[in-house]
Amino acid sequence: MNIFLAVRFRKNSQILKKINLDLLKYIPYKPANINIYQYPDTIIFTATTLDPIFKANRFYQSSNSFLNFSGVPILPSYSKDNYAKSFLSILETQSIDLAYRNIQGTYNQISLLPNNTLTSFSDFSGKYPVFYSTNIEYTAISNRQLLLAHLLSTDHLILNLYSVGMLLTHGNLWLNNTVFQDVKLLEPGTYIKIPNHKPIISDFEWQIYSPFDDSKENIQPYHYDIAHDKLLSYFKSLNSLLTEPVELWVSGGKDSRVVLAYAAKANLNCTALTSGYSSSPEPSCAAEICKHFNIPHTIRITQPSQFNKQDFLTFLQYQITRHELTLTPTAGQGKSITGRTNPVRMGGFGGELYRKSENPYFRTHQLISIQHTKQIFQNYLIPQDPLKLILPSIISNNNQLISSWVDNHSNLPLKVLPELFWTKYHYPYHYGQLSSASAFELRLSPLFNQDIINIHLQAPYSYGMDQRTHYELLSRIDNFITTFPFVSDTFPIHLNPSLPQKPYEQHISPQTTTRPQAWNFLQEANQELIDLFTPKSSYIYNIISYQAIHQLLKSKPQITTLAHLNQLYIIIAYQIFFSNLHKFPQDINLDIPQTTINSNVPQITHN
Repeated sequence: MNIFLAVRFRKNSQILKKINLDLLKYIPYKPANINIYQYPDTIIFTATTLDPIFKANRFYQSSNSFLNFSGVPILPSYSKDNYAKSFLSILETQSIDLAYRNIQGTYNQISLLPNNTLTSFSDFSGKYPVFYSTNIEYTAISNRQLLLAHLLSTDHLILNLYSVGMLLTHGNLWLNNTVFQDVKLLEPGTYIKIPNHKPIISDFEWQIYSPFDDSKENIQPYHYDIAHDKLLSYFKSLNSLLTEPVELWVSGGKDSRVVLAYAAKANLNCTALTSGYSSSPEPSCAAEICKHFNIPHTIRITQPSQFNKQDFLTFLQYQITRHELTLTPTAGQGKSITGRTNPVRMGGFGGELYRKSENPYFRTHQLISIQHTKQIFQNYLIPQDPLKLILPSIISNNNQLISSWVDNHSNLPLKVLPELFWTKYHYPYHYGQLSSASAFELRLSPLFNQDIINIHLQAPYSYGMDQRTHYELLSRIDNFITTFPFVSDTFPIHLNPSLPQKPYEQHISPQTTTRPQAWNFLQEANQELIDLFTPKSSYIYNIISYQAIHQLLKSKPQITTLAHLNQLYIIIAYQIFFSNLHKFPQDINLDIPQTTINSNVPQITHN
């Protein structure tokens, strides 16, 4: 929806020559508005689509100040007609720590305050991530990594070997390193401030994952009353901003059910959508819940994408740049998205934080020691190097980074580390890229609530494991939705003996939640893939074994697990990039009138 680049430069810096319409090549959509603002030592570039909530109110500028935001921040007080100015006023009149503590929602912001301090941060979830780079000439801040990499490049983008190796090893990045050399992630829970030319990065005083007394059961029922009030307040505040219905993604699981229940309680203007395979129980389960709350519900039966070899390889050519070289198998689409409507959509993203992230081990086992934690984190989301293609030196470096990260957070209870990693790195690097690439959808995630997750983490370990927070929130809305079976899991009986002990899928035999995989491209495009990996000079052989990848391809294996599919998908995409076969999205029309830059008064040019 909104991309920004802010550069604070030293006198006579040559970087200004790169702040022009060439930047549009690195933006995954055709913008409706392009704005360039120049101050004495700062230049700010923004490119936005038409916004379904804030319209043209995502930015505010004057002769000595500026603010631009992405996502949906929920401000404690605001003028609906000039939301960005209200946001800036909060930053001007409150400390940055207090502002961070009082603003809810998922968002990021870049601002130039009247005291000439440039500052930026995101909310704790990292759904709208911020990145930065710095050298002797300038410091730049952006929510698009490729823009920063472009500023640092001469004739080609420069990659970080070990970061790419981390991604190819098990689909995650560690610490604040991106896949681009000298481009860093601004970790959620921190902010960047540039009073002159040298950036200062600091932790916020209030941290969701702060140490607390884990030796006693210190959570009380009234804490969940607070959580209930906070979530309901979010929906009511959102309702006052909306001008069109929200589309709720409803699966019949716990996360989306919490969102649906609170949307109904707040009388949110909404409809519901469930997408599922014909063999899945999700649509019928979701239909029962929507019927109970009298929310209009649409069911869309889908089939696995039947890529042929040409479609698949073309798909990856665009995906590798649309998602800034940070890929997952479910990442967007490679074809044009120009002309789409601008829906506001809401789902249960963030519910992972109440279940120890997506790793099943964390949901059912307790972390015992520092060493045990390091071993488990080597397989955080998918097994490390499942296809056995990665060079030993890359794996060794990856494990060292994991160990150092665990050691650096040894002051925290071990049980909070899965959630901490999820928000600091996994969500910003992966789902954050989805937010950027899905330009014509505004995706809301109310379960990313800093107060609720803080309350959740202070429950005894067993409470966090059995999803007590979900139960407590749902039971405060309507007991029916706690007793109606979930798609594929249940609540433990000790929370309430009346809770169902069989998942919904067991009530509607013979249906199953098994999702078919139709990715048979490895056989169909086998020769094309062998040819793709033939040049021994490819940069990718600094990361993977030439012999191993060719042995794999020549054996024409059936890829049947998501872990194997994920790794192969990313490796193929990177080889396309290293072979210079990648393409930038075709949504962009570069035939745009030149934007005017005035060095005295910031100018806004609408195109």
